Amino acid sequence: MGSIDKYIFRTTLASFALVLVSLTGVIWITQALRGIDLMTSQGQTIITFLGITSLVIPALVLIIAPIALMIAISHTLNSSRPIPKSS
Repeated sequence: MGSIDKYIFRTTLASFALVLVSLTGVIWITQALRGIDLMTSQGQTIITFLGITSLVIPALVLIIAPIALMIAISHTLNSSRPIPKSS
């Protein structure tokens, strides 16, 4: 693998990880806020609440990963495009 291939792969992988973690966090918080009323009315602890709501993360990652990869690839390709010079 050439140096440009390594650069593109590293940049895409870093962008993918950042987008995946941030989108998963945002969507997980919105899903967790739906169940907070149910958990507080039953008198559960915060540890139980976090444990139960974290069970949805693998399903979220399966849905979000292709979207995050598309965003990361488009970001990498757009940021590595040369800027046209004006004459």
